[in-house]
Amino acid sequence: MKHQIINRKFQYIFSIRIMASVLTENTGQPVFKFEQSLDIYHFVSLFVSSLAFILMISYAFHNLATSTIDTTYKGLITQEKNKSLYFVEAIPPPPAYSHNLIIFINIQSEHNERVTLQAAVTYQYNDEEGSPYYFMSQTLNNISNGAHKIFNTKVLLFDSLLFQITITPLSNTYSDYDQNRLNYQSDSNLLNSQISDENKSKSELNEKNQDENPQHLSRENNMPIFSDTKKYRNKDKNELNLKLKHFFSNRKNDNLFENDHSEKSNLENDSFNNNELAYQSSNSESKLTTITLQTIQNNSEFGENTIFLRIVFSIVLFSTILFLLVSVFFFGNRSIRFEQALTLISLFTAATANFPFPHFWKSWNSNFIENILTGSLSALNAMSLYLFVQKANGQNVYTILPIAVLFIVAQAFWYLTSDSAFLYLYFENNKVIWIFFLTISVTGHITFIMLFLQSIASSLCSPRATRKKLYVAYLLAFIVLFIPLLAKSIYFVFNGYHNFSLNFCYDYMGQTFLSLIFADLHWPLMFEDPLTIGAIGDQQQLRCEEDVPMPADS
Repeated sequence: MKHQIINRKFQYIFSIRIMASVLTENTGQPVFKFEQSLDIYHFVSLFVSSLAFILMISYAFHNLATSTIDTTYKGLITQEKNKSLYFVEAIPPPPAYSHNLIIFINIQSEHNERVTLQAAVTYQYNDEEGSPYYFMSQTLNNISNGAHKIFNTKVLLFDSLLFQITITPLSNTYSDYDQNRLNYQSDSNLLNSQISDENKSKSELNEKNQDENPQHLSRENNMPIFSDTKKYRNKDKNELNLKLKHFFSNRKNDNLFENDHSEKSNLENDSFNNNELAYQSSNSESKLTTITLQTIQNNSEFGENTIFLRIVFSIVLFSTILFLLVSVFFFGNRSIRFEQALTLISLFTAATANFPFPHFWKSWNSNFIENILTGSLSALNAMSLYLFVQKANGQNVYTILPIAVLFIVAQAFWYLTSDSAFLYLYFENNKVIWIFFLTISVTGHITFIMLFLQSIASSLCSPRATRKKLYVAYLLAFIVLFIPLLAKSIYFVFNGYHNFSLNFCYDYMGQTFLSLIFADLHWPLMFEDPLTIGAIGDQQQLRCEEDVPMPADS
């Protein structure tokens, strides 16, 4: 009791009163009046949180332009007999501390003719079993001039990324397009039919190709090429490199992997100067002035800084979990309330999501875990804000939990399927699945944000609300969540891809900060007055600080 009296005097002496009112236009009488005391503890907490938020936003916008590196590859372009264009390019391994890769195909034509783009990607990487690789395919129909995204991944395990792209004008007849598909397929089969043992006969090579890859198509098959996304493994670690070398030697271009970011046009009878090609369509002549492959990667220095910050965040969060558990068991009557349990879940998810698993363990599993945890964290914190307000209002939140869990799962799989490597690997490049999870994610965010704003507004405006200080804190926490999300979304709408700095601000810095705010709001204090705090779920036991009589000064 003595400690409570001392604490009350301390709060009374060092207090700041916040007042706000709304007056009617006619009578000038207040229809809503908000008055709340702010003791020194909450004042310091608000000041530190505001400073941290300003630093977080400043860091994100300071690295907005410098966090990305743009590289253009002109590659090799040939013209097929049916007036289609064949483009091939190999992307080298990423530099150190590069964690993102976005690839666009940029098409520029004088007459802006509509075309069909068919891309095949060979993703080669190394592991303990040898040199496995994936074949991936993607088709873009009825596209025109501009940059078109064809690949986006964080799984940077590859030794090389080989892009084979056929661009066919829509003015071509179906037979021309079908013949081009067969020609393109024959090039692909050539790439996948070569093996390291050159002494074997041609028939043995064909048999082996059928055994290892029965789904690959022959000339007589009219199905799309590279329709399968299964993993193909080689016994020889360098086998695919030999295949690629043999393939490019047939096209008089053995040095494709040594890309000097300049044009390569060494093919006899199929070469064109300055990377410009012309083809005759059925209606008019169109000149394709430029075909380039554009990659966007994060800056190595920025990537190194983010790794360091994520490790620091993870250590801070795990330490916070430890101290929070100690406080709960020693000063919280050894019982964990709902909001404290949800805070612990948020802290643990943030701590594991911040830890850079792919940096220490370069594998598909580590990238899978990182995508799932990062997506789950953002959905968990957005949903938690609404549940906290509902619980403070004395509402039953347990009926909402099944919907909340579905929202978290959908958000996690949206992050996973946004990665082209996992979309190819698990869902055979089915964009419908990605759109499905994206729709649920966007709908869930909008729903929980609107419900939170409606609930927080009614709580602050209600004259019977007894914990307005807590509601104001939740509103400030919402600002921490909303501003980075808004900045990230606006950048994506105007540019067609996410900025790495804004992504890091929202996915890691913002979510870490939000989890720490939850811990600060629900941390059990040593000198807490049970009558003041009460059971948050029971509105009958709630009392505001102004309702507790101040002790007389002696």
